[in-house]
Amino acid sequence: MVTDRKDRPVFIYALILRREEPSTYLVTGDRALREAANKVEKDLAVTVDEELRLPGKLSIS
Repeated sequence: MVTDRKDRPVFIYALILRREEPSTYLVTGDRALREAANKVEKDLAVTVDEELRLPGKLSIS
């Protein structure tokens, strides 16, 4: 699913961490990586803006 070879270790590590701790997210600006990761694991990858809006985070105005 992750086409960029350099992104694969990051994706695998994020997936392993998510399985150990479900509140883990991969924060990335890479659209292709985010879309591929989210196809494998729902809401695994988010943008910085999305991360700031997650429950328990401070909002920046």
